[in-house]
Amino acid sequence: GTLLERMGGIRTKEAHPGPGPQRFYFHTTQGVMLPGDTKNFIFTFKSSNHGIFFERWQLVTIPPLPALRTTSQPYPTIMLKGVSHRPDDTQEAREQLEDMIGHNQVQHGVEDLLLALIKGIRRPPKPPLQSLAYPEPGQEA
Repeated sequence: GTLLERMGGIRTKEAHPGPGPQRFYFHTTQGVMLPGDTKNFIFTFKSSNHGIFFERWQLVTIPPLPALRTTSQPYPTIMLKGVSHRPDDTQEAREQLEDMIGHNQVQHGVEDLLLALIKGIRRPPKPPLQSLAYPEPGQEA
């Protein structure tokens, strides 16, 4: 005869201490496997808070899988880790500020350049004053 193994995922007590939302979800809550079968298990992580979160789950099978048993744990333990990043609520305001700062830098650079050019402008020397008297014969005016 063929032995069927029933399975399911169970969170351990230390995995989800105290009140608070559940963050990890096991999509295969129950199932049946034949000996020698393989199965991929899908976990989902979801959090409305930012941070790093851990949960420890055990894969419970009836009967327990002898190949996966350890002396301290009758069922295989899976450590899950999830990282949730806080959304950037200030991105638009920050981009506007960066644009304004860039515009001001260009404007001040042009102003500085114009001031340097204006300071560098020198009047030509005044020509010597000519006598208002009539030129003497033989001199050209």
